[in-house]
Amino acid sequence: MNRHADKPYPVERIHQTPSEFARRLGIRDSARRLVDFNRNHRFRHTKATSLLNAGVPLHVVQRYFGHLSPAMLMHSAQTLAETHEREFLRYRKITADARELATDPCDLYDMLELDKRTDRILPNGLCLLPPRQACTKGNACLTCDKFATDATLS
Repeated sequence: MNRHADKPYPVERIHQTPSEFARRLGIRDSARRLVDFNRNHRFRHTKATSLLNAGVPLHVVQRYFGHLSPAMLMHSAQTLAETHEREFLRYRKITADARELATDPCDLYDMLELDKRTDRILPNGLCLLPPRQACTKGNACLTCDKFATDATLS
């Protein structure tokens, strides 16, 4: 509503005001470009991300934004890796027969994260070459700088 509370602001004005404000104050992004506020929806993305990274439960943030499903919310939120790890480690890991998993949760998290970045699990270690890159070493894994192992595999 306008300052007299009798009419809504014109949509054009809602889009122009923040951009004009940014131009006058010289507000710039991390790439030193003038911030473009013509996409006001960006504020919602930032707020959703901030709330989730601060530990506010997903269902609370979902309700705050009026989203019908968590998928809608997660589409707009860009949570931090630290948030992912914190939430993963917060819960006990249980096997199919209801026993607590013997693997250390931190190790399990590391394995799952590594699995996202590699498609080369070897009998005696891991190839850390990004999946989109082709290997030029053939079978010379043990001398490759992308090969990783630990004491349990030696």
